[in-house]
Amino acid sequence: MFKYSKSVLPCVFDKYFNRNSDVHNYNTRCNFDLHIPKYKLNVTYKSVKIQGVHIWNHIHKIINVQSSMSAFKKHLKCYLLKN
Repeated sequence: MFKYSKSVLPCVFDKYFNRNSDVHNYNTRCNFDLHIPKYKLNVTYKSVKIQGVHIWNHIHKIINVQSSMSAFKKHLKCYLLKN
């Protein structure tokens, strides 16, 4: 998810995730979060498209804006150990 947010993944993943602002035009607090698509199967629920987005949206915003992967990992580890 970090690599997706920094556009480091191959171009195949460019349209893999959507923002809430792409799905609806309402101005909400979560407007810039990634949109969690609807699902019916438990297998789909466990996929990166659902769980990755869910976890990414719940990580503290300070951790999400780190510039490098090593800084992201360091801040994420500290965040998880505190909680």
